[in-house]
Amino acid sequence: MSCLTTPLFIVPIERKIPPSFTKKPSAPIEDTEGKMVKIEGRVAGSQPLTVNWYKDGTEIFTSDCYDITFKSSLAVL
Repeated sequence: MSCLTTPLFIVPIERKIPPSFTKKPSAPIEDTEGKMVKIEGRVAGSQPLTVNWYKDGTEIFTSDCYDITFKSSLAVL
C-alpha cells in the first residue's frame, strides 16, 4: 500500500479595515477667488487606499488648476 502526502498551507485571512479619516480636512473653506488654498486629510485603513476629491458634486482631477497627491496616508489638494 502506498501513501500520498500533500503539503498543507495555511493562509491567514487579512482583516479588511474600512477607510476612515484620522485627520479630517477643515470645512468649510472659503477664500478669495483665484487664491491658492491647500486642503489636507490623513486616511487610515486596509491597503490599497485611494482618495477622490469633489467640488460641488463633481470629481476633481490633477490639472493646471488642481495639484492632488496621496502619499503615506496624507491626501493633499
